[in-house]
Amino acid sequence: MMRTLLKIMAIFLSISACQNNAGSGGNKAGRVLYTDEGYSYVIHNETNGNPGQVNDHLFFHAQWRNGNNIIMSTRMGPGQQVRHLQIPADQSKLSSLDKVILSLAEGDSATVTVPLEGQESVPPGFENATEMTVDFMMVDIQTDQEFQAERQKEQQGLEALKSRIISRRPAVADSLKAIIADYKAGALEDQIQTAPSGLKYLIMRKGQGGPALKGRNTFVNFYGMLPNGQRIDDSFQRGLPFGFALGSNQVVQGWNEGIGYLNKGGTAILFVPPDLGYGATGSTNVPPNAELIFFVELFDIQ
Repeated sequence: MMRTLLKIMAIFLSISACQNNAGSGGNKAGRVLYTDEGYSYVIHNETNGNPGQVNDHLFFHAQWRNGNNIIMSTRMGPGQQVRHLQIPADQSKLSSLDKVILSLAEGDSATVTVPLEGQESVPPGFENATEMTVDFMMVDIQTDQEFQAERQKEQQGLEALKSRIISRRPAVADSLKAIIADYKAGALEDQIQTAPSGLKYLIMRKGQGGPALKGRNTFVNFYGMLPNGQRIDDSFQRGLPFGFALGSNQVVQGWNEGIGYLNKGGTAILFVPPDLGYGATGSTNVPPNAELIFFVELFDIQ
């Protein structure tokens, strides 16, 4: 799959230019074709490869445009979510767009024009449009055997990751307890930084990967305690990083701020004051007006 990803950006950028170059060559590339429902479409960059067969798994990118304005795209926003379609034996109920996708080989791209006049409802962003343009780029085609083998390999990798994370739990807990003891004794005053918000943080490792940015899907290994050493919660017990959108209300404000100081692979201790934590009301395992102390490790950003 990775061998085609580098082609995708260049091909999507070239789609608009290709639309004006429809020709009448011996293959389908550049020619205006029509679906059974009368939707027109143009295939770009035809590789002359083989489209998928029944039970094959198709992985493709898509973007929906109102004129030149991209309304939605699998390549926009946090992460890049390639779409997946398994080719069914009975294709009679497939949509026109699905049928265009089925005609593409790996590396092919296509643009479909969908008329909207007379439609009872239209997608958001197309309220005043007469047509919707959809661009597709086929990233990969796998047989069902290849698909199942890859899923099994991914599952094995996930289980190995869970084992590694769980095995670190005792050492992380002991280390955090020692840091809390030093913090209460005043031994970390020259190492701890204090933000204008009142958040205190100790950067243990800045990290070498990309920075944590607001709105991005962020995955964190963490262990949380109260100042008395009582455990609040931790992801190490579950063996999987905790995921959330940085800057959202999914986590306490102290996390949104503190994790933003890290790059991928970085670790820190966050000393979260009550007003950046659970405040005067507290929460499960957290009494009112409690300071929260977390070990956090920025595992991944998408």
